[in-house]
Amino acid sequence: MREAPICLWRDISVGDLERLEHAQSSGELCRVLSDWLTAGSPPGDLRSSALLDLYYHALRFCWDSGFTREQTSCVFSIVKETHAACVGSPLGNVAECHGLLQLLLLRHAVLRPPFSSEFFSPQQLLLISHYMVETYFRHFKLYKYVFTPQVNLDLSILYDGISETDETRTTEEAVDKEIEDYKEPDPDGITCGPGWEFCSGGSSYLNGRCYYSPYGRF
Repeated sequence: MREAPICLWRDISVGDLERLEHAQSSGELCRVLSDWLTAGSPPGDLRSSALLDLYYHALRFCWDSGFTREQTSCVFSIVKETHAACVGSPLGNVAECHGLLQLLLLRHAVLRPPFSSEFFSPQQLLLISHYMVETYFRHFKLYKYVFTPQVNLDLSILYDGISETDETRTTEEAVDKEIEDYKEPDPDGITCGPGWEFCSGGSSYLNGRCYYSPYGRF
């Protein structure tokens, strides 16, 4: 599991928050975030759009909840660390990411320097946890699909002492032999071959033939 650091001013500074707070509209806020987060990305990039949406709503959540600038910077980095854990592996690791989120929240709720510091109350922790579950983790597979490479498994089996060409030839010969040995069954009955047990009763056995019904041999 990833390390759970203390996130105060880790990814966003006081000056950055001031610029974001001075935005007069949602469009201006998105432009400021886009210039900061997605610099160098091509226009219309799917990953850049998803990141912009993720951090825009995280900031809106902090401001609507009345968090201080210090608390906002912590929440911003907690979201960033959780997302980094999600996209760090193409495998399904939702339990690991949720465990990291819980560790990050506890790291910012208990005053125990230098290991943790108290920035949030228990009620605020529940509020942040509920927000992350209802937004990020509810769409966890979508983030995984957008940000991680697709893994394709190409499986081939090669036995010791048999080359791939010999194995293909052996398989083809076996199929041809099955086709040659196959015989259409007699619609009036099937001739009993070696190893078969004859059915008892004159009505079920006639001239070396065993007769069949939809319910088996009779």
